[in-house]
Amino acid sequence: MKLSILLVLILGILTSAGCAGAKEDGGLVSGKVTLNGKPLSGADIKFHNADLGFGVTCPLNEDGTFASVDIVPAATYQIAIAPSASGLEPGASGMPTIPKLPSGLPKKYTFPEKSGVSAEVKNQPQNDFEFDLSSK
Repeated sequence: MKLSILLVLILGILTSAGCAGAKEDGGLVSGKVTLNGKPLSGADIKFHNADLGFGVTCPLNEDGTFASVDIVPAATYQIAIAPSASGLEPGASGMPTIPKLPSGLPKKYTFPEKSGVSAEVKNQPQNDFEFDLSSK
């Protein structure tokens, strides 16, 4: 009896140890966003998946590039561009000023479901994307 309990415990430990090393499906995302062929900056890019209830936001650098610091689950994401909230300073009333969209960026790009832009994150270490948006 004691031997069978011991074997069940050992089997349980070995089974759970095998799962501990499993990697999360997905990978890092990086890339570049341009507007009419010119780098877009002063904004954030958002990857949104309503089915997963998951999203990730990456700031756009001056040259339009972005990179996630965490793994993004493998799935298809709708893309949106939002005003950058980093570096907000208080306005005259002491409240933060409302961030503005980069000049020339149509408002449709601020809504993931309306932007018409999507990206498929695959189960690989790095997923690179290039998004060339149009002001028209």
